[in-house]
Amino acid sequence: MIESPSATFLEFDVMIWWEGYLSYWKQNAKKAVISVANYCRAKRQIEKSIDQLVLRRQVLPQVWPDLREKMPSLGLPEQYAGDDRVLCIAITNIMEFTGYVRGSIVVTDDWRFFRFFDERRIKKRIVGEETFTDVQPIRASEEPTRPNWCNT
Repeated sequence: MIESPSATFLEFDVMIWWEGYLSYWKQNAKKAVISVANYCRAKRQIEKSIDQLVLRRQVLPQVWPDLREKMPSLGLPEQYAGDDRVLCIAITNIMEFTGYVRGSIVVTDDWRFFRFFDERRIKKRIVGEETFTDVQPIRASEEPTRPNWCNT
């Protein structure tokens, strides 16, 4: 936990420093969407997650020294990286919201998110056959890179 300028404590779920960008993820598990009421409830919860990501991004310049001190393994630079170098992603288990963007915050489902970091090629298997066939790559490069990730 990091104390914010307003003397409240902020929790940061998952943060990584990757190729000059700070990536901050907020993950939320929601109930399945099987009705309009479920959809509206899930949408409100996702909007709340986005609101929390926005709040944390806003205080990053003020809490940057504390983040560096409490998480030295991230290897954050001494000076705040800048808002254009902070990537915020709301991760949910509901596929219906994948691709939703509010401001610069992206919503994706956990399957697609973690799939990006798995094998590059998507494979298919035809029933009755023993082998898998390559269908298409999920990213441009063999290894995950930040530019591929930001443009996926």
